[in-house]
Amino acid sequence: MEESFEVENPLITNQKKADLKLARIHQKASKARNLRSYKVTEKSKLCPCCSLPIDAPYYSLCCSIEKLGDLGIGVPLYFYFVSRVILWLLWSFIFAGAYCAYQDYNAGHSGDWGKGSESWYIDASLGGFGKDEDIPEIQGILHAANSVVLVVFFFFLRKSLTKMIQKIDKNHITPSDYTVWVKNLRNSYNSQDLKAFFEKQTQYFGFPTTVESVSVAYDINQYVKDTRDHAKLKGLLLFVQDYQKKHHGNYPKKGGFCCKSYYPQEGVIKQKIDSLEKRINKFELKAKESYNQTHYAFVTFTKEEDAKLVVDYWAINPSTRIFCCLCMLCYDGPFTFKNVRLHVEQAPEPSDIIWENLSATSCQKYLRRLITTLWTLALLIGCFILVYITKQYQRNYYKDYENKPKDERTYQDLLQVRLYSFGLSVCILIINRFLAIVVRIFSSTEKHITWTHYHRAVTNKLVTAMVLNSVGILIWVNSGKIDDWFLPYGLVNDVLFLLIVSGISSPLTYIFSPLYLYKVHKRRQVKKLARRGIIGITQIEANKLWENPEVDMAQRYANILVTLIICFIFAPLFPLCFLIGFISVFLQYWTDKLMLLRRHSRPRNFGKGMSNNMLKWIPLFILAYSASNCTFLFFLKSEDYHNILIPIAAFLLVALFFVSPIRFLCGIKGKIKRKKEGINVDERNDYEENAVRFNEDYMRNNPLLAKEGWKEWLKLVEHRKGTAEKKKMETRFSNVMSAANNMRNYAYQMVDLESGQYRTIAENPFSSVMGGSVINPVAGNPFMDAPMEDEYSEERNILENPGNYYPYQRNELN
Repeated sequence: MEESFEVENPLITNQKKADLKLARIHQKASKARNLRSYKVTEKSKLCPCCSLPIDAPYYSLCCSIEKLGDLGIGVPLYFYFVSRVILWLLWSFIFAGAYCAYQDYNAGHSGDWGKGSESWYIDASLGGFGKDEDIPEIQGILHAANSVVLVVFFFFLRKSLTKMIQKIDKNHITPSDYTVWVKNLRNSYNSQDLKAFFEKQTQYFGFPTTVESVSVAYDINQYVKDTRDHAKLKGLLLFVQDYQKKHHGNYPKKGGFCCKSYYPQEGVIKQKIDSLEKRINKFELKAKESYNQTHYAFVTFTKEEDAKLVVDYWAINPSTRIFCCLCMLCYDGPFTFKNVRLHVEQAPEPSDIIWENLSATSCQKYLRRLITTLWTLALLIGCFILVYITKQYQRNYYKDYENKPKDERTYQDLLQVRLYSFGLSVCILIINRFLAIVVRIFSSTEKHITWTHYHRAVTNKLVTAMVLNSVGILIWVNSGKIDDWFLPYGLVNDVLFLLIVSGISSPLTYIFSPLYLYKVHKRRQVKKLARRGIIGITQIEANKLWENPEVDMAQRYANILVTLIICFIFAPLFPLCFLIGFISVFLQYWTDKLMLLRRHSRPRNFGKGMSNNMLKWIPLFILAYSASNCTFLFFLKSEDYHNILIPIAAFLLVALFFVSPIRFLCGIKGKIKRKKEGINVDERNDYEENAVRFNEDYMRNNPLLAKEGWKEWLKLVEHRKGTAEKKKMETRFSNVMSAANNMRNYAYQMVDLESGQYRTIAENPFSSVMGGSVINPVAGNPFMDAPMEDEYSEERNILENPGNYYPYQRNELN
C-alpha cells in the first residue's frame, strides 16, 4: 500500500553525542520539497530522525503560486503580492513614467543647472527642462491620474488576495478554522467554566454551539529557559570530555592571540548541569494545577461556522461594546466572563504559538521594544552622520572641480564626484543590513506571542527604519538649494545609484548571505574536529546546524516595500525610477523563489497575517506618491500654481478615500454581505471528522497539556478508525506520550540569526499522523569513528537499512 505524506510535528528528544552523517541526511530531507504527490514505498529514502524523504521531488521554479500553498498559505500570498507589485511598477512606467522621461530627455536643458550636469539621467528627470523652461502640465496630470488608478488597483489587490486565501484554504482545513483565541482572562478560572460560558453565550447570540475542547495556556517561561541552558551545557561538556581524551588530558582554550582563556572546569559544568536537572525535574513533576495560568486560552468548537460566527459577533457590535464600556461595573453582559470583558479573535495555527511568551507582562514587552527602538535610533543617527560627512566631501570635491579652469577639468574628476553617490548608497545599504540584524535580534527578545506577530513587528520596524535610512536621509542631505538636485552630487544622482546598487546587491547579498556562509564555516569546523575524534555537540545541535535556515519573510517583505516607496516618492522627479524599480523587484522575485525552493528548509505554516499587514502600508505609499508629485512641481515651478491644481486635487481625493470612513464602510459592507449570505454549512465539516487527520491541535501542541491531548486524540482515533488503528498509533507515538518529553522537546529550540526565529528541533513538517512513521532518535553513535571519506556510503547504508539502528521497521509504513 502507498501513502501520501502530509505535514506534522513529531517530538524527538536526543542529547546523545552527534552523528554528523545523520545531520547531513537531515539537511537534505528538511528542504522545501513537493510532498503532496509523494508516495511512500519500500524504496522511499527517509531521514531516520524526522521521517522526511530525501528523494521527494523539488518544486519547479516555474510552478504556479497556488501549488506553493502546501508550504503554508503565507508563501503563495507573498509571491502573489510581489507579482502584483511588479505589475504596478510596469504599469506606472508605461502609463506615466515613459512619456514623462521622454519629454524630459527631449527638453535637453540639463546643462543650465551647473558644470558637469549634462548627463542622460539628469536629462531624463525634471532637470531636463533647466531653470527657465516650463514643465508641461501633462506630467503632473499623468502622475496624479496614476495615483488614483493605483487606489483602484489596491482594492482589486485586496479582493484578489481574499479570493486566493479562500481558494488555498478550501483544501487545507486546519485546527484554527474551528478555534477562537480568547484573551484578557484575568481571574482564576478552569476550562469547564470557560466551556460553559461560550456554550451559554452562543445561545444568547442565537446559534447554540458545542465546545469541543479548551486549551489553557500556562506560564512555562522559566522551565523553557532552564531546559535550553541545560542543552547548551550538555554540548559543552561533551566537547570538553572529547578534547581531553584526544589531547592527553590538556584542557581546551577559547579565544585567540593574547585573549585566550580556558573553558569552564568540567566539574563546574557538571555542577551547573546537575543544578539545572533538579530544577527541570521539579517542573516536570508538577501537576498542571501548580503552574500559573496566563491570560490566554484556545476554545475549539465542533463546527467551523460556529467559530467564525463567534468571532464576527465579538468583533462587530459597536453599540454593545459602548454599553459594556459605560456600564461595566453594573452590567454582566454577554461579552464578560467573571466581570472582565473578553477579547476574541480567530486563533493562529497551533505551531504559530510561542507558548512560553504567553506569560509575559505588558511591562516586559514594552521595555524590550523600547530597547529595540533605542538601538535602531542609535544606528540611524550614526548613518545620518556618516552620510552627511560623505555628502560634504562630495560637495567640496565638486567645488574644486568647478573652480578649475575649463581646460583642466577632466572626465575622471567628474566621474569621481558622481561615484561619491555610489559610496553613499553602499553606506546606506550596509547600515540597512546592520539595522536588519539588530532589529531581528532584539525583536526576538520582545516576547511576541506568535511567530506571525514577531515577523509582523520585525517587518514594520524594518520598513520604518529602512525608509528613514534611505528616503529620509536622501531628502535631508539634499534639502539645500533646489539647483543642487540636478548637479553631479545631487538628489537625482543619489536616487539613481541607490536604486541600481539596491537592485543588484539585494539578490547577491541574499545568495551569498554572510550569516549563511558563517553557518557553513561552523559546519566545517565541526567536521574538522570530528576527524580528530572530537564531537562536542549533541544530535539535536548537529541537526540544527546542518539544517538550512527558514526563509525570512520579514526581510523579504521589507526589501520589496522599501524599493516600492523609493520609486513612488522619487518617480515624479525622476520617472525612470519605475523602470529601475520594476527590474529590481523582478530580480528579487526570482531570487526569493530560487532560494526558497532550493536552499531554505521547509518554512513554518504562516497564516495570512503577514500579507494583511503589508496591505496596510500600501495606502501610505500611494499617498506619499501623490504628495511628492505636488511637492516637486511646487518647488520647481512655484510661480505656476495652475500646474499643480490637478495634482493637489488628486492628492485630496486619494487622502479622502484612505482617511475617510469610506474604507471602514467598505469593510462593514463586506461583513454584512457575508452574514446575509451565510456561511456554507457542510454536514461533513465536523471537527471530529477532520481531527483524526490533523497533524497538530491546541491540546497536543500545548507543552503542559500534551499528554492529555494525546489521550483525547487516541480516543477520537478509536471512535472513528477502530481499536486496531488506535493501538497502531499508540505504538507509533509511545515516545511522545509523557508530559516530560513533550515539555522538553518544546523547550529544545535554538536561535537562527538569519531567519531571526526559534525553530523547534523536533519539528517535522512531513509525515502523516495516520500513516507516517515516527522514528526514535539514534541510541548512540555507531559511525563516530568511521572515516569521513566514506560518508556517502554510510549515509546510503543508514537509508537502506534503518531497521539496523532504529526500533521501528520500514514495514510499518505499509
